[in-house]
Amino acid sequence: MEKQIFVNEGKPVCARLAGFGLDCHLGYIYLGPGRDFVYGNRGVGSGDFRIHARLSLHKPPEHQGFVQMPKEDENNAAFCFSGGDICRGGENTLKVSGFLPPEVRRHSRFGFGHEGRIYVDGPLFGGLKLLDAASSFIPEERLFDFEVARIGNRLRFLLEGQVAYETTFDEKFFGKVGFTSGRGMMRLRDFEAHGNTYDLDWQRSQPVGYTIPMIDVADQQQRQIVVARGSESIDYQHPTTVLLQDGRTIVCPWTHGHGGALGPMKRSEDGGLTWQWVKTPEDWIKVQNCPTIHRLTDCHGVERLIVLGGKDGSMMQAVSEDLGMTWNGMCATGLSCTVPPITIEPISDGRHLALFHAGRSVFMSVTADGGLTWSGQRKIAEERDAYLCEPVIIRSPDGKQLASVMRENSRWYNSFVMFSNDEGATWSNPEELPGSLSGDRHMARYDEDGRIVMVFRDTCICSGTAADFVGWVGTYDDLVEKREGQYRIRLIANSRYANAGYTGYPGLERLPNGTFVATTYAVIEKGHRASIVSVRFTLSEIDGIASDQEGVAV
Repeated sequence: MEKQIFVNEGKPVCARLAGFGLDCHLGYIYLGPGRDFVYGNRGVGSGDFRIHARLSLHKPPEHQGFVQMPKEDENNAAFCFSGGDICRGGENTLKVSGFLPPEVRRHSRFGFGHEGRIYVDGPLFGGLKLLDAASSFIPEERLFDFEVARIGNRLRFLLEGQVAYETTFDEKFFGKVGFTSGRGMMRLRDFEAHGNTYDLDWQRSQPVGYTIPMIDVADQQQRQIVVARGSESIDYQHPTTVLLQDGRTIVCPWTHGHGGALGPMKRSEDGGLTWQWVKTPEDWIKVQNCPTIHRLTDCHGVERLIVLGGKDGSMMQAVSEDLGMTWNGMCATGLSCTVPPITIEPISDGRHLALFHAGRSVFMSVTADGGLTWSGQRKIAEERDAYLCEPVIIRSPDGKQLASVMRENSRWYNSFVMFSNDEGATWSNPEELPGSLSGDRHMARYDEDGRIVMVFRDTCICSGTAADFVGWVGTYDDLVEKREGQYRIRLIANSRYANAGYTGYPGLERLPNGTFVATTYAVIEKGHRASIVSVRFTLSEIDGIASDQEGVAV
């Protein structure tokens, strides 16, 4: 029989990885609770075969970040397979949280624990069937051997050499094969197939990981300014910033908790070195989910600051006409969103373009009066197999093109990009970016030399800085040509004290002296919840560090 190794001693060899909690640097592949997957990068074909894996199962953490997880006695982890044409119909009884691409949504499973029992689920088995006690086959939190074997038309699932389930399988191809951690945690050490295998037409167009240098300044505490400190009970999240025309005043709103109420706001008049509280109207607490702040100037030269937020799916906004000193109450814009626009870009004829998402679709709207009123929203992007959201707009150096970098929230792909050559009226089809740009809630600014600095929460699969606050440095042409860029920067090591990416959603400003001020939320002290923190750097400083480092494959 032909031997195909997918994972060897914890290293992906020929594997398709998807998810947010994956870690490949531990001597095993760590799959966290939620929707982490490891699939073979080749399908299992006709004839007899044997699939072998060595893995262990573990209980999920009590908290994901500071969100308490439901207590589960079993982890719902499973071996998944497409089973030829069987997956065309039917659904699994035990769902995996979040959006999954159609290419894996209907796969059948042999599961390692539900209600304390092993189980089968999915189209091949006609739904969920509970089998014997899991403890009879699977050692607790220790490595065990799992096998699937076909001889003729008999399909057997074995645990530690014992047949746990057997059925008839008359399909020619066994198809895609892989593992998911379900609601628990899995450590996958080895995964291989013996038999006929074939190439798979996965939709992914870019590899995971990256080879450019990662410059780590997270331990350089002198770069960090605490805007507002969290505590054991105070949890500040989702800040954004705006730099005023004077080049030194920064205004920063944020929320109470994850996607929580608006209201907190501070103002700095010295480029982010010191901060003072700003009083906001009481009705802001009725608006939630990731406020964004923008400075818009209408065709009459009137400058306004606008804060956008969400309320029951509606986009709300408040306006300041005195540079953020005082604010009016929240009112409806007539638009609907999940998260409001991250950037609002000036376009032709004195108008401004906003991109935002609702569900899995990306929309646009235009204001012709400096943000007082908005045109009806129009869908411009949606992918069948991907979950696109939180678009940021970047104008090309020559001013003739707009790019939009988007978060991919199914975790099955890297981040995406699309382009417009007509001031946002039409857009190209979204395309996958290299792993170096995989992140949540990108924010970008140009440096004086034409390079782009983009900051975000790191979601690159098997990245050594996964769930940390990072930056990317490259050029606009890197986005167009889908290149990795020049280097990455680790700004805050948030993963030391909180998992699941308890950071990101940043503001980013460039001061006239070349200093970048990147503001995010992060857990910077053990036992505390998130604080609002700024990191200060110049590219000349980072270039000096980068010149001493070489790229390392991730």
